[in-house]
Amino acid sequence: MEQEIRQLLDKFFDGQTSEAEEERLRGLMADDVPESLSAEKAMFGAFSRIDSTAETMADARVAEAVEHRMSRMVDQWSRVETSTRRDSRRRAIRWMAGIAASMLLIAGYSFYLGTTHEQAQTAAMPQDTYNDPRMAYKETEKALNMLSEKLNKGIDEMEKLKTN
Repeated sequence: MEQEIRQLLDKFFDGQTSEAEEERLRGLMADDVPESLSAEKAMFGAFSRIDSTAETMADARVAEAVEHRMSRMVDQWSRVETSTRRDSRRRAIRWMAGIAASMLLIAGYSFYLGTTHEQAQTAAMPQDTYNDPRMAYKETEKALNMLSEKLNKGIDEMEKLKTN
């Protein structure tokens, strides 16, 4: 086993080992090795600590980047949700306002129709305003005299125009 470790170390220091051979060498150095190879074992121990520290730091950077991206996405979703909620609330208010306005128009139009219909019925029905027939005769005579005066005045004006 010591012979295999020494051969792999020679190849390693010459830069001629493959990845599989380096893994084998790391595994062998992690086990018990002879005292003569203690310096090399310490060196490979340091390599593993450096590798694990680098992996930990890389993992921390990746985790931080992922956390940052997720935070941005959550913020963006929150903004979208808030604006969607506002838009739906505005849409609902507009819809209710339209319904209320329509109901108000219908109520106003039906009130208008009701009052004009009542006025038309009242105007169409003849009503007795006088209980005494003599009084009614005098009022009728007075109205006809006034009509006659107005007609005569109009006729006089027409005759003046014809003569000019």
